[in-house]
Amino acid sequence: MENYSTLAYVMEAFTVMLFIERVYMGLVTGYIKLFKKQTRKRYKFEPFKDDIELGSSVYPLVLVQVPMFNEREVYQLSIGAACELTWPSDRIVIQVLDDSTDPIVKVS
Repeated sequence: MENYSTLAYVMEAFTVMLFIERVYMGLVTGYIKLFKKQTRKRYKFEPFKDDIELGSSVYPLVLVQVPMFNEREVYQLSIGAACELTWPSDRIVIQVLDDSTDPIVKVS
């Protein structure tokens, strides 16, 4: 019987700690929302300008990874979507990460 009362005190202590943590996180979140600046005002998007002399070197090199695991139904759709991206072909690398264990998917 004494073990149950000890367990009850421990659970009560955990409940109080959880309540205090929730109140603290609520206060911190409220403070940040009320008094901190919005970060979206800091960033401005400027599209890339096509420069004939520089060619596609203005664009960064991009790696697109397509992970798959026994996804026979969607592999063509996923790879096709990655191949149809509008990005200079010399500045993009498409990598298919196929960890399939099904031999039918591996052959396709």
